[in-house]
Amino acid sequence: MISDSPYDSAELVLAPWQGMAAAAAGGWLMLALLQLVGPAAPLSPADLLRQIGALVTPAGAAADVRLAAGLALHLAVAVALGLLYALSQRLIPDRGLIGVGLLFGFVVWVVGSVILGRLWPEPLGAALRSWPWLAAHLAFGLTLAAVAVAQAGRRRAQKRPAVVRD
Repeated sequence: MISDSPYDSAELVLAPWQGMAAAAAGGWLMLALLQLVGPAAPLSPADLLRQIGALVTPAGAAADVRLAAGLALHLAVAVALGLLYALSQRLIPDRGLIGVGLLFGFVVWVVGSVILGRLWPEPLGAALRSWPWLAAHLAFGLTLAAVAVAQAGRRRAQKRPAVVRD
């Protein structure tokens, strides 16, 4: 019965700022993972960020300006998604938090890369639909889940044990 559950299903695991900070770290982790896979990725992280930056900068913008704009846009989207995660993730068992984090990363990849990625110019669209970009999104979701698991552990340690009522 749900009333016997030791979890307060109405309680958020992360404060909004925690979700945003975890997502910023996850955004950087995504780029580091893409750097590690190197030649397996269709575009290097710098080239990928320049392609993303080209979407929001004037046509004649310098490569460094496009790189900075792409990085800013990448991190802004990551932080916004972290806020969304923090405002929607409830206190559940750790395995559930990990599963939701992986699912969150996968859904973000499907929506942002597979569906919306078809709207972007082809070198960028192909890179966004690649398996390294999927792995980067799963790492992003796992980063959010890891922070949620750590925070949930702290919250559970602070709570008194539930008293069973008859």
